Amino acid sequence: MRFRDIVLLAMVVLVLFVLFVMDSQSQTPTSITSVTASATVVTDKGAIVTNPDLTKDNFRVYQCKNAKKRKDCVEQPITGFTPPKETITVIMALDYSGLAFQISCAGNPDPYGCGYYGEAGEIQNAPIAFLQNLRPEDWAAFVWYDIRSHIGVDFTKNKNDLVQELYALLSQPPAFYESNLFDTAIELLDRIDMAEKKDPGSMNRVSIVLISTGIDTFSKNNFKELQKRAQNTAAVIYPVRIGKSLQYRSDGYMDGASQMALLQAESQLRTLADLTGGKLYSPAFPGELPGIFSEISDALRAQYTIEWTSNAATKPGSFNEIRIEVEGVFQDAETQKPLKVGARHRKGHITQEP
Repeated sequence: MRFRDIVLLAMVVLVLFVLFVMDSQSQTPTSITSVTASATVVTDKGAIVTNPDLTKDNFRVYQCKNAKKRKDCVEQPITGFTPPKETITVIMALDYSGLAFQISCAGNPDPYGCGYYGEAGEIQNAPIAFLQNLRPEDWAAFVWYDIRSHIGVDFTKNKNDLVQELYALLSQPPAFYESNLFDTAIELLDRIDMAEKKDPGSMNRVSIVLISTGIDTFSKNNFKELQKRAQNTAAVIYPVRIGKSLQYRSDGYMDGASQMALLQAESQLRTLADLTGGKLYSPAFPGELPGIFSEISDALRAQYTIEWTSNAATKPGSFNEIRIEVEGVFQDAETQKPLKVGARHRKGHITQEP
């Protein structure tokens, strides 16, 4: 065979190989993913909007490459829609580690009264304020963690069970200094998914109120793994941060490393809230807590549940940003001036394996 023939044959083989690769890429298997998201209608200033007349037709769901910039957005047909319900399903998760207690006490305006039977700052005030906003028809569970997670009370409508378990916990000093936030959060989300698979629809409106410093000292999982897990859950996380009071009272006295640790912890909690469609609260004063939990309660009772089947072809395991828009005319109840509204919701979902 002449050299020219060899070259031509090699070129033909190369072209066929390129065509094969292109065809295989175009035939990359995709998966149809069923998605559920909670959406809370809010004004451009963050105020919750309640309108009983909103229907499925007032909402538009898009899957985008960049939802914030509305880049390459594909509208998704809504297949399921549930309006807000007065009854909520919520898990209170409390950081009761020695570290959290130390931070909470250090931020207490009266350090002499900071004891296990006395005033313990946010670590005591926050869960009590949470329980005060529960209604008789609400389903609530209580989980706390230190070096590992502990189920204090499973889902119940009996508020007394929650109160008794909380006060029993607060009457004892923390057993461990270490805080296992990342593992606890992943475990909670896994349990919610398992319960949803066993009883479809039972957990698609569940929320987590996470009372935490945001600091993790002992988990096997890292924050990146927790982020990935939070990207693929329908549960909404509302973190209430322990530590802002300490920052406020030690301004100018705290060393740089401690300041950075608290700032990083706050950033981690904010990320969890943003990924799941919740909101971070960082109270600096105990008097803020009743208003915070009242607002969280109102938000949970104003959630719309939206379901759709993703029709955008993406590879299994890839993260898809979503955008939920609200259409309609909204006015301020007092001034009758038009309001700009949007939806607070999870940032996206991960395409399922086929």
